[in-house]
Amino acid sequence: MSTVAFLMLLVSTDQLMQLQDVQIVDVRGRDAYVAGHIPGALHLDSATLSEDRDGVNGLLKPVEEVAALLSWAGLDPARHVVVYGAMEAPDDLKHATRLFWILEYVGFPRVSVLDGGFAKWRAEGRPIETGEPRGPSGEGRVLSLRPRPELLATRDEVLEAITPGSGRTLVDMRPPEEYAGLAKEDFVARAGHIPGACNLPATDFVAKSGDEGTAYYALRPKANLRAAVEGSPAKPVITYCNSGRDASVGYFVYRLAGFERVAVYDGSMAEWGRHPGLNVAGEGPK
Repeated sequence: MSTVAFLMLLVSTDQLMQLQDVQIVDVRGRDAYVAGHIPGALHLDSATLSEDRDGVNGLLKPVEEVAALLSWAGLDPARHVVVYGAMEAPDDLKHATRLFWILEYVGFPRVSVLDGGFAKWRAEGRPIETGEPRGPSGEGRVLSLRPRPELLATRDEVLEAITPGSGRTLVDMRPPEEYAGLAKEDFVARAGHIPGACNLPATDFVAKSGDEGTAYYALRPKANLRAAVEGSPAKPVITYCNSGRDASVGYFVYRLAGFERVAVYDGSMAEWGRHPGLNVAGEGPK
């Protein structure tokens, strides 16, 4: 990853106004985009890049399908891509970071997340455009992608990570009650967490700003993020959740904190819990 790309992982609204040759991508649902978006923003709901496969919820689609969808949306790896979501609630960040991780995984060299998202942009009284997404601007163009497999952890790699002495840090980004096995999503077969994982809830990394009617959520200061994360920057980190969404928040936060060897376990608990031979710590009632 280039130094230039690393320095621009998170951009402010002021910085976005100054960027040249940038592609802005709105990951919210279509209705939200139509009602108002940053002028010139492309629309790509990050959920369209995932699918249920082999009984596992929300896995990233095969790279060739991802390439076709990115091409259809008009994304260009040669440009600086800035992704934003709603940021009206603490868990909105995962929609933007999910696309951030996907784009880095498939080889986009310059990807950033807009701090505060659309809610901050609107609260500051900046220009807003309405209307339908543009047509398939990438129609007829096929992106040539070079995936970075080291950014996507497999089940076997997670098994290796929990082996004593592996030197890897495994991070569960879910709420504490799910980590403890007191609650679970319906699509997760067993409550609890992967043995050896520490718990850093994704929503803990954002804070509310603004007044009544102009509130938005943004990342906590970088120094606070670095103090909150676990592990050593020199050692590999794997983040997971239920289906790879909150895990992408962990991926982004660790990258911001200066960690370069970070991967997302996309299968997460949706996959892990389906295999009775794999241990689950703190397992609660099914």
